[in-house]
Amino acid sequence: MHSAKRAEAGKELSNGERYVGEAREHLPFKRPCEKTYLLKSLLHLKMETGSDVCDHIRKFFDIIDKLQDLDIVIDEDLTSVMLLYSLPANFETFRVAIESRGELPKLVT
Repeated sequence: MHSAKRAEAGKELSNGERYVGEAREHLPFKRPCEKTYLLKSLLHLKMETGSDVCDHIRKFFDIIDKLQDLDIVIDEDLTSVMLLYSLPANFETFRVAIESRGELPKLVT
């Protein structure tokens, strides 16, 4: 959950989140290298076999939230497909089952 959503939800922000939020408000532009870094991170994010699915999903949506903070919105269907294909090979049956449905599931963040 990005810092603006956390603040709206009444969750305590860390000092780092407050600092970054304040700094972003005063920056005249968004750095292209930050956008590039986040997009690359999202495209290359792969869950390792045996690691925690919840942690992986948290990382995935943390990057999505940061991109949204930079005014980059990724289509929901594309986000679903990217998340499915970031899962390891042992999720192949799950991936096929999801893809076989009439439409991709709606994402809830």
